[in-house]
Amino acid sequence: SSRLIYTLLKKLYFIFNSSYTRKEYDNRIVTTGQEKQKDDLYVTGMTAKYRLNKNNSLSLNYTYRHNSSNEPFEEYTASIISCGWQHIF
Repeated sequence: SSRLIYTLLKKLYFIFNSSYTRKEYDNRIVTTGQEKQKDDLYVTGMTAKYRLNKNNSLSLNYTYRHNSSNEPFEEYTASIISCGWQHIF
């Protein structure tokens, strides 16, 4: 996995990340034959974070996931958008 943080302004910064995971299942046989299931999961994302003050920040996050599999029912893509508020005590 990799991660990059880029500060645009004093209160605004971006976090870029990506990862790759290879999964080989010992106990799952694919529906199309006798071979065992293998997945390749790719995840990439970006977060924009804005500091309101020293204790509070807002964030907006986008994540893209793609699972490539030799099992057709386990192959998928997903786009996830989320937002949040963080308060540090």
